Amino acid sequence: MAVIGSLDVLNTQIISGWAWDPDRPREKIVVEIAYKGRLLTKVVAEGFREDLKAARLAEGLCSFTLATPHFIPACELQHLTVKATTAHANLPLHATLSLPQALPNLWIDREDFSTQLARKLKDGVIRDDIAQALSDIVRDGFVILP
Repeated sequence: MAVIGSLDVLNTQIISGWAWDPDRPREKIVVEIAYKGRLLTKVVAEGFREDLKAARLAEGLCSFTLATPHFIPACELQHLTVKATTAHANLPLHATLSLPQALPNLWIDREDFSTQLARKLKDGVIRDDIAQALSDIVRDGFVILP
């Protein structure tokens, strides 16, 4: 079996997740963080998490957390890759929070944002200059939360 794991958080502050090899349960997995294909750092997935212990994964000692490098802006996060050194694929990104239920007014993606922005503009809820500025921000890759 291959290394299993998850990239649970990837934002401008934190990169965190977990990695574990069920075939070698006591072996600590080294996770590589790369930006635009260039290796930035390696971290050992050996941190403790209660949820991983409850799931019987490495007695909970297979998580990793590190600060996102300060030079990577939010619009460039998609260029970060996180993978186990023994695996050939990146760790999958798994959301730990269901955003639509938690934040019902959140614009989920660019298409949804554009649709809602156009409706708000048409209904007179938002001025044209503000709509243009918001559209430019999203086009450039930034996220807007209500």
